[in-house]
Amino acid sequence: MEDDDNFGEKNGFFKTYHISVLRKIRNGDLAALKACCNDEERLVFVHSLPYVHEIPLMSSAMAKSLPNGKSAIDAQKKRTEGNEFFKKKNYERAVRLYSEAISKAPSIAKDTEEPQLAMAFANRSAALFHLDAYARALVDIDQALASGYPDELRYKLIERQAKCLMALGRPTDQIAATCESAIKCVNDSRLDLVKRQQFERDIKQLISESAVPNQMIPAVNIKSIKDKERKHLPDITAGRNIEHPSFSSKIRIEEDAISGRYGVADSPIRVGDVIAVDEPYASVMNPEKFATHCHHCYRPLDLGELLPCPNCTNVNFCSVTCRSEAMAGYHAIECPLLSYIEAAGISITCYLSLRMIAIHPPSFFMDVKPLIDKPELQKGVALSEQTKKYIKTCQLVTHDHIRNKESFFHVTLMADFLLKCLKVGGYFGTIEPTEFNFTEPLSDQEKWIGSLLLRHLQLLQFNAHEVSELRMDRPGCMDGAKTFFLGAGVYPTVLCRRCDDRKSHQKFPTRRDGQRKLRPNLHAKTSSRSATIAERSILVRLSLPTVYGRLAVDRRND
Repeated sequence: MEDDDNFGEKNGFFKTYHISVLRKIRNGDLAALKACCNDEERLVFVHSLPYVHEIPLMSSAMAKSLPNGKSAIDAQKKRTEGNEFFKKKNYERAVRLYSEAISKAPSIAKDTEEPQLAMAFANRSAALFHLDAYARALVDIDQALASGYPDELRYKLIERQAKCLMALGRPTDQIAATCESAIKCVNDSRLDLVKRQQFERDIKQLISESAVPNQMIPAVNIKSIKDKERKHLPDITAGRNIEHPSFSSKIRIEEDAISGRYGVADSPIRVGDVIAVDEPYASVMNPEKFATHCHHCYRPLDLGELLPCPNCTNVNFCSVTCRSEAMAGYHAIECPLLSYIEAAGISITCYLSLRMIAIHPPSFFMDVKPLIDKPELQKGVALSEQTKKYIKTCQLVTHDHIRNKESFFHVTLMADFLLKCLKVGGYFGTIEPTEFNFTEPLSDQEKWIGSLLLRHLQLLQFNAHEVSELRMDRPGCMDGAKTFFLGAGVYPTVLCRRCDDRKSHQKFPTRRDGQRKLRPNLHAKTSSRSATIAERSILVRLSLPTVYGRLAVDRRND
């Protein structure tokens, strides 16, 4: 996907750091690196060089002193602006401002501060309620209550919760239980006796109305918005290949010493055929999309859907489920590093190399070590699907035999830098900033993880794929459809691809990124219009909602 020169050569401090290290290389260092026999030896050798540990801003990253963007003052400002639009009944604008406040608000408020996060969620739930977005309002109400919403105000929030449940046609007993909770909460309020009694009468009336489904709010106005459900993946045309289930039975997988592993169109492929559905082993989002798409599932964020990371303002999520899954895995490691990585200016393939490690704990990679070192041990052993996917991904080509010593130094320096980032992020265990000493010899675990980072960087240069969002004017209409770059992913079933023209194999030239293009075996009766489309582009669906991997591009790029 990217050339070697792009390992951290964007505007950022890694470029300057790399140049400064090159100036300090001693005679024989590059030759010694070239003499190393494997990635672990290369990583250990570069790490042993004293001049590679003088990295800009690393002390700030270790101390977690880089700004995370959270600010109670900024959150209060955005929430106040949202309140003004709410008063004007411009609820959509109010929702957007409340979302900004939610993103800015610290997850934990100081004793002397108003709980900005809880207040912003509560305000947004009110605006969403007026937009008939009851399901999303319920999510915000739950978040507000969980974030320390003031006891004296809870009665209003729980009343809104009951109205949302009623509007969504939920069971009467659930609505009644929520109403009873609201009555209990009103005792903690600052309402005088008269207003408190009026509130109780209103709640009891709401219980009576709930016996008739949707009587309060006409059903025609209800916009029942489901919590995130991943869209059903398309069925593969002509069924799955028995030996390679990610591919259609129309594709035959072959392998030889010259071409490696490649796909052959074994029967006619028509325009619109789904020939592969492959879930990536790992993928990362283009940082430019952090504010507009879910960091976990890549789904575009709809109005009022934003749920922020509790610790930073860098990323957002579309649901509690996506946020929980990310926080339980890779984002717990990456969260304190994202600002630092952005400052470094590393390429997206370097970020993807880091993610390939961050999605699993160190124990996972230590367990697969013997299977990678000795592939024969894989035979007859029951392996988990994640283990199979990672081993297949690790088997993708690196072309290390044609990499020169300067290139090896560059990519190994990046691997060592990413290993330091993992240590700072707590991947190997929580360590106090004062305990970091990067000049110390690496542990066996760190050596192995570092060598995998180095291997990832090499294989991703030739095997990473763009992850794109395909936008169509209407479902199924490719005329005028456009793709937008969302990020990058690596897939276990990447092949060298070529086409069978029914009489002989026709090889297609390799592009600058080392990838080959899959061309269809067009049926003789295919219309010229269809043939033109098929020759121009093949889109292979990937297992991310509304996200596609573009494995072939305009033939003019050949």
